[in-house]
Amino acid sequence: MTTSAASDVRPTPSETFRQLRDGLKAFSITSHPRQIAAMATYGLGHHGLTTSAALLGAALTWGDATALIDQDGPVTYRQLGAGAGAMAAQFARTVSPGDHVAVLVEDDRRHLMAMVALELCGARIWLVNPRLGSDDSTALVAANDIGLVVSAADLPPVHPVNRSEVPRHAKASRLVMMTGGTTAAPASVPVAPGLASPLTALALAGVTRVRHGQPVLICAPLFHGYGYSCAVLALIAGAPMVLSSACRTPGLAAMSKGATAPRPDWGQAIYETCRREGVRAILAVPAQLRSLAAYLDWSEMAGAPPLDVQAVASGGDQLDQATLTSLQTHLGPVVTNYYGTTESGTATMITGAELAARPTSLGRPVAGSRVRILDDAGQVVPRGVKGRIEPVSGLVRRGARTSHVTNDIGWVDASGYLYLEGRAGPQQRSGGEFVNLRAVERVVADMRGVVSAEAYMAPDERFGQRVAVRVQASSAVDADDIRAGLRARLGPAAVPGVVEITRLES
Repeated sequence: MTTSAASDVRPTPSETFRQLRDGLKAFSITSHPRQIAAMATYGLGHHGLTTSAALLGAALTWGDATALIDQDGPVTYRQLGAGAGAMAAQFARTVSPGDHVAVLVEDDRRHLMAMVALELCGARIWLVNPRLGSDDSTALVAANDIGLVVSAADLPPVHPVNRSEVPRHAKASRLVMMTGGTTAAPASVPVAPGLASPLTALALAGVTRVRHGQPVLICAPLFHGYGYSCAVLALIAGAPMVLSSACRTPGLAAMSKGATAPRPDWGQAIYETCRREGVRAILAVPAQLRSLAAYLDWSEMAGAPPLDVQAVASGGDQLDQATLTSLQTHLGPVVTNYYGTTESGTATMITGAELAARPTSLGRPVAGSRVRILDDAGQVVPRGVKGRIEPVSGLVRRGARTSHVTNDIGWVDASGYLYLEGRAGPQQRSGGEFVNLRAVERVVADMRGVVSAEAYMAPDERFGQRVAVRVQASSAVDADDIRAGLRARLGPAAVPGVVEITRLES
């Protein structure tokens, strides 16, 4: 229903107070005030607002407690810090302050060590999807003058080094993330926290219920702002983070194949990891949670033990109502839904009873943020009217742009809750990853025998929606060759589930 109020929404004072109160608890400030004060003094004093401050401050503060669990087992905060320092001493032989470096490393201890090591060298660091297609990787290197691309195979061995060998240039470093294309074509966005960013960080911390000593499973990729911010939060709070590649790999494998690919076992992997490691919070994308919900439905009928988690966070895409209902049935009112962009960070969220009452909503603006709905002329529309979503955030440096008009179409209701209605333009989401339909058409049209190609998004049980392609060909064209070409040049998210080939008569 349309109202006369403008769709320009801010959090109320009571919402801000509640979010900040809960955030202070999550950051261990109320339970471990001395340790957090020591971490802030050391980390900020030596390394500024960087990942190095969080990790090395955690190494000093939380010491021999378990920091991270990956495919190689547990590692302590002190071991993570020592490994990052050793890598930094090796990188310093070839990397100087200001050098442009891209990091393409899967989510494990080496990812965090490499990122901090390069920060200590003072590099400008691009966090990049390690499964980036050749077209995008080539464009990334050329557009950003990147001199070094670091993959897992390129990481130096971790050997003990003297403290004097470790560079200390983190304050000169810069972290850059690649957008998914929510606002326009994918682009580099420097992470430059400003005065309002602690408000948003505390709001995010509060609802994830990350707590000191309680394991948290981070399924969202660390190269994405969602996964990265959760990892930094876990370091500061002293909450062991579980980075299980098994929770993402099956889905990525299915993405890389056609419609005949086996159903990804995300749900089973998440369930088994949570049971094994005693996970209390799950941070994931909707496609993973959809699989988890299906597995929980099955496991209940099979008599498997229930999960004991306190929070489930969903970000990166829209959570469908059936998945939400299933998760709430099995786990209780513990689900939080987020909306945001790489440029703005988290913009809105909704959780608990509010989400149960509005299961299709993405919530209200968080502390330090604001949301507006604009028409094609850039004017704010009344509540209830659809338009482009514009998140306005404090996650930027003073003087820079604080808002980005997205290609997401949505509206806000009379109470200021945001709803997503789809996306305009060729940049679409599939399984939480972005894919450009025009790029898909271009790559397929370049293939031998193809006369024309039309790419579109089709509903998909596993990924919410997935690329499909209609091809007109002048000669025999193989669907598997089309998928292989798209996988190599654009990455797994661009691989179509369905390829329809029409042979033109000669």
